[in-house]
Amino acid sequence: MAADGFLTPQPGTRDQPFPSPSYLLALRQGGLRDDLIALAAARGVPGWFDPPLCTFHDLPDWLGGTERKPCDDFERAVILGGVLRRLGGEVFGRMHRAEDFIGAVDRLFGELIAEGVEPDGFRASLEGCGQRDQFERQRDSELAIAYAEYGAALGAKGRRDGRDAWLDCARAIAADPEGLLRRLGGRREIRLLGLQDLRGGWRRLLRALAATPELHRVVIYSWGELDLGEGIEVEVRRADSPGAGSATPAGTVQVISAPDVERELELVATRVRALVDGGTPPARIAVVTRQARPYVDLALTALDKAAVPATARRRIALCEVPVVRALRALLAAAADGWSRHGLVELADQPCAATELDARILNFAGFRRRVRGLRAWHQALGELVTDARREDERRRAGEEPDDHRKPLPPLLRCERAAAQFERFAERAAALDGTHTLRHWLGWLDDFLTADPWHLRELIYQVPGRRFDIVRLDLNGWRGLTDIVRGWRAALDEWGGANAPIDVAEFYRQFSDLLDGDVALWTETQRGVQVLEGLAAAYRTFDHMFLVGLEAGRFPLPASTSPILDERERQVLHEAGLPLELRATWDARERELFGVLVAGAKRLTVSYARLDPSGREVVRSALVEELGDTCLLTGAEEGEEIPASCVSIPGIRLYAAPELREQAVHAARIEWGRRSRDPSPWNGLIEDPALVAHLAREFGDDRLWSPTQLESYAKCPWSYLSARLLGLDRLGDPDEEMDAATRGSLLHDALARFYGRAQERTAAPVFLRAIDLGWARPLMVQAMDDSLADARGHRWLGNGLLLPAKREELRRMLERFLDWEVQEHEDMENPKKKNAPRMVRTAVTGHEVAFHDIVLDRGGVRFRFRGSVDRVEVGVDERIDNPGRFIAAVDYKTTKYAVPGAGAKEAWGDGVVLQVPLYAYALSLVRPGSETARVEYRALRKPESVHALELYQFDQRTGGAVHNEAAAELMEAALDQVAHHVLRARRGEFPASPPDSCGCPEFCHAIEICRTAGGPRRNGWK
Repeated sequence: MAADGFLTPQPGTRDQPFPSPSYLLALRQGGLRDDLIALAAARGVPGWFDPPLCTFHDLPDWLGGTERKPCDDFERAVILGGVLRRLGGEVFGRMHRAEDFIGAVDRLFGELIAEGVEPDGFRASLEGCGQRDQFERQRDSELAIAYAEYGAALGAKGRRDGRDAWLDCARAIAADPEGLLRRLGGRREIRLLGLQDLRGGWRRLLRALAATPELHRVVIYSWGELDLGEGIEVEVRRADSPGAGSATPAGTVQVISAPDVERELELVATRVRALVDGGTPPARIAVVTRQARPYVDLALTALDKAAVPATARRRIALCEVPVVRALRALLAAAADGWSRHGLVELADQPCAATELDARILNFAGFRRRVRGLRAWHQALGELVTDARREDERRRAGEEPDDHRKPLPPLLRCERAAAQFERFAERAAALDGTHTLRHWLGWLDDFLTADPWHLRELIYQVPGRRFDIVRLDLNGWRGLTDIVRGWRAALDEWGGANAPIDVAEFYRQFSDLLDGDVALWTETQRGVQVLEGLAAAYRTFDHMFLVGLEAGRFPLPASTSPILDERERQVLHEAGLPLELRATWDARERELFGVLVAGAKRLTVSYARLDPSGREVVRSALVEELGDTCLLTGAEEGEEIPASCVSIPGIRLYAAPELREQAVHAARIEWGRRSRDPSPWNGLIEDPALVAHLAREFGDDRLWSPTQLESYAKCPWSYLSARLLGLDRLGDPDEEMDAATRGSLLHDALARFYGRAQERTAAPVFLRAIDLGWARPLMVQAMDDSLADARGHRWLGNGLLLPAKREELRRMLERFLDWEVQEHEDMENPKKKNAPRMVRTAVTGHEVAFHDIVLDRGGVRFRFRGSVDRVEVGVDERIDNPGRFIAAVDYKTTKYAVPGAGAKEAWGDGVVLQVPLYAYALSLVRPGSETARVEYRALRKPESVHALELYQFDQRTGGAVHNEAAAELMEAALDQVAHHVLRARRGEFPASPPDSCGCPEFCHAIEICRTAGGPRRNGWK
């Protein structure tokens, strides 16, 4: 009806050789215009040179306007920011950041200005609201003043808000009716198709059009009722189509119920594919969602899997465009005080050639907390110095400390430090405080100079992904427009002269990145993937209305931090034209009705779970649809069960050759379940690599017990750490990290026993009588360790250090009490096991051995290390007790011990450190015999994996060799040889023993090849 003049060919005349319709047709949106032109072409209409056809967006160009120039978003933000700062009231003046409320105030003022509300009318409505508390009255007063000042600022420069376009048109029509007739080309009729929302001044415009004598007819074509108000003489024609809300049942509607959004859209895609295969043109099928995100992108992905061409206008948040993210990363790093996280995030940006070395920044930042450019300069300089010393020690033939994290290569450290210095020269401009005008000038200059080649990197097309280039180019254009538009607004309106730091500038800049970048897909005649508003009033042979969960459609009305719904209701009743939630909900239902009315065949769908896995209910609109239609599908139990992982008809692979690859991968995964080494489970087969490993782990290799035990726990983890150089790092936080705590405990114990030995002039065997002097000596040793660590290790937040000291003190004193009690139990004949132990006393800590050779079963290897604690026999019950020694290895908790202390760890061949220590001591101290080896846990004191090779026999009055313990010792040394041999053969399978499992902190957890995934039980 509305477009009949466009769908009938009109013969030309002498006066009008190229005739066009005799009325102006304004359509709701561009999709309707495209449909109309396509329909006219299908009916043989040759076209028009100057068609009287436009969208609502372009309607002001036909109707005209006043000479008052509209403001843009940047100008409004600048003006309102200045107004709120000058206001200085009890409400807005006391806010920490009044800028946080500019958006809410702007939305409220936009509603008022679009409806032509004058400042006096706004104030009167606020004052007539009845009962208000003191805060509400003060807030309302400040809002009224701000609204008046905002209007006065616009009037002083002859400008208008920009959201009052229909009011501006109404004023122009009233002032010059003949001008309207000229712009319409003599046409005296206007038709509006799709007008539902009368907000924003539409009533004022319609009243002006109706009152214009030059127009003979104004017609509105709309679905549903329109409340035009009194005095508006225009014709309203309803399009009563079948669907929700219609008096006539619309037939059958298919309902799809899916576990989640992805499977919902995959099933829709298979239905679409069936329709296309059945002959339906893709352009006559629509997949419609209320909002673009996340459904449009997910729908495009699902349709691509079903090999269906699709057309969509994709919306990508401007702040998520890669090139914009790179700039945001720079400002975020500066706002965060140049923390490790911020700098690494910037270094990892592919769209910014900063040359920062993320790995070196991580290494320096994980050693201790670093903030600020100057501190980074110092930290990187110290790293270079340490790397140079390490390099000199290596050149001198010294082996690195196995307990310390290896430093990066010297050359890389030097290069990273130099690169950071170049970066810091430019980044220093972001330190300090400046006016907003200065910050914008810096940002404009930065984008123009482009020192990190952001623009140049945009044109480096990754794998013919021109869509990425288009996105970045649009993002770059939007970014420069924002900066220059914001800068021009400051030049025009002034203000913002107070100095702010980069963090505040970053917040304000991020607020203005609220827009979208819109890109059309390359396919233009595929299945239409549309937002609800873009699909309204259009017709399709098949429509799939997706995302009908509660909270998605109808979409909830937005809320304001300034006025709640109750207050808006009161103001509405006082005369302000504010939209209420009930009006919003009614319009959402009208939109749903319009969409349903445009579908010849309709399918609706919803997901039962949200992205977090919580259950959701379907929209009430589905129930309302059932009042007029017959719902089939989910109502009869035909829903996608959660157990259905893949939807039949969705491609699992993009090309036929990928099928064989998938089958091959499945065979690999099946084979990995055996845990045997294979090319896909840690077996090195390349001849060059195997030869390299044979040399690397050959007879000249100098192992350490820690390395060997690490290999035994998980060869794959050993490969990733020792050979691939992977590491799992964490930021130094407010707490002291575990490695630092363990180092402090070791150091404090070494200091304590050293000083105790000086005091007693003998090996230290503590008894209850010694606690009087031992406790203060232990505390002093701990304090000295903390003092020496300051400035060299990150000890956590200084405010928390006293509490951490107390924790360490309690831990060490508990260990001291436990050891004293163990010694007392050795003297107690009522105890069962303690009296049988050979009594040994502490004689040394960190006792080093440098080159020990072990030959087992034809496998010869060398190892080095140091024993945390060595004890010597002092048992007076035994002849020559000094020949006995004991080796003890400290662990903070028993969970750091192989197998978390489980006895099965011996059988799994992972208890290797203390047996190797005992073997080394037997060679370092000829004539000695190992009485005991053990791990000692400190947090909860206990002896773990203790192996008593000799015990006191009360019957014979001497030391007796423990054959069972000796067998375990020999078996452990045999296992060491076995592990060395496997490493030489290039075997690094992901097969942690059952007693160990996979620790949460493992650096290889993300690339774990353990069949079935990491087994997260066992050693910590």
